[in-house]
Amino acid sequence: MAKRLSAPERRNLILDEASRLFAFRGLHGTTTKEIAKAVGISEPVLYQHFASKEEIYSELELICSQQTAYFKKVVQELGLGVDSLITITYLLIRVISFSKEPASKSKAKECAPSEILLRLMGYSFLEDGRFARSLVENCIGAFFQQWSECYKLAQKDGHLNIEKADSTHLWLAYESIIGFGMFILPPQLLVDRINKTDEASKAATLFVLRGLGLKESVVEKYVDWQELRKTYANALKLADVF
Repeated sequence: MAKRLSAPERRNLILDEASRLFAFRGLHGTTTKEIAKAVGISEPVLYQHFASKEEIYSELELICSQQTAYFKKVVQELGLGVDSLITITYLLIRVISFSKEPASKSKAKECAPSEILLRLMGYSFLEDGRFARSLVENCIGAFFQQWSECYKLAQKDGHLNIEKADSTHLWLAYESIIGFGMFILPPQLLVDRINKTDEASKAATLFVLRGLGLKESVVEKYVDWQELRKTYANALKLADVF
């Protein structure tokens, strides 16, 4: 006999299944009937927990934004300087573009949480942009000032080969990092992504750092892949999902 779920457990299950449907169909392409069916309940029962699919979507926005809090904590402990600029850039690339955690056992054929998040953001770009805007504000917005200060210090200390450390460059870097993640979503590329995560993340990190203007001598001196991987591993210990 199946275990009877408590109200909080059922609510979480609704959010879990809705996130997968929204990830592949978007907010406007998903109905409450489909969400209820995926959960194994009727629509009236669904409405006991959420008044509408928009309310479910808003709850997912809040949850996803809160899940970036661990990243802010890790970044704040780094301080300022070119080494922190490099570390923040690497962490963004690993977390956003090349996170390779598996799906849960109960959803072995489904995509992993990080892929769901990227798909939600992708659909948001095609719809009203609400979800993407909220995530950007709560994720990069939480540490952009620090990232920017590290960039300006790198300029001041002579670590860049460009005339001005413009924060616009960091936004372009961030958009490129998101693009890396979205580009490797198609199933036919998933195997290569998983098998070559470390190699790919290194290449992407060097690409972005060079785009930001870091001198080759600085890259050679300050980029320590072993330490960067260790920092990434420690960051994941603070994360609930990613």
